[in-house]
Amino acid sequence: MLLDEVFDETPGRVTRLQKLVIAVMKMDETPTFFCWESRDIAGHRHCQRNDTSDPAYQLPREHAIALTLMMASPAAPCLFMGSEFFTAVPFDDSLQRLKFDFMTDEESRDYRHFLLTSDLISMRKKYLGGSVRWEDAWKNEAAGVMRITIRSSEYYLVLVVNLSGQDYNRGERSWREVIGSVGSTRLPVVMPKSSSEIWESVFSSEQTQYDVMFGEDVGDLSVRDEGGETVAFPMLHRWSARLFVNV
Repeated sequence: MLLDEVFDETPGRVTRLQKLVIAVMKMDETPTFFCWESRDIAGHRHCQRNDTSDPAYQLPREHAIALTLMMASPAAPCLFMGSEFFTAVPFDDSLQRLKFDFMTDEESRDYRHFLLTSDLISMRKKYLGGSVRWEDAWKNEAAGVMRITIRSSEYYLVLVVNLSGQDYNRGERSWREVIGSVGSTRLPVVMPKSSSEIWESVFSSEQTQYDVMFGEDVGDLSVRDEGGETVAFPMLHRWSARLFVNV
């Protein structure tokens, strides 16, 4: 499965993501790889945080969403070398060109990208061991937001993805970006029925350790009835992904 098509600049991203989610839900027991790109696609390689040529940081944020979808999937995530993960230069057949100097510089954007990926791998190992399936999904096409329900052998989780350039539910106590600002809109997200009203935040693609422009307050979720539906109001940056576990 490839994620490039989901992030195409044309309208309908959430609908394209929904098609991918449905395909994942229909997966049988045959081992499947979930990857961000194919070997022949070079456009999204080495997506850095804080790229000055991308003032909105849209591309690295989308890459973080893609990584989160991969790591939360029932399929086997594939961090293909064609993505040139964590290296300062593209791979070739010469070992002398591989550079991992960033591992000694915790402030480097390469290291922060490595940390984001490492944390996602740890999240997968902790919460998504054994049998994993995507059970259902809710979307708000106009808002560009989707919620995916995930069931593992031991945990019940939801993944909330914001594919839009709009912030949601960022009030007085929410994240604040160091640079740039966009207005925040109140957006209810319809949640699945659960045994507890509390959903604990276990991962957010936009945090200080991944990029200094973000604050730490990611917040857990409390659900409530509104308009006959069970809803929550997760704080969402534009182009971001968040995972919550029911506790």
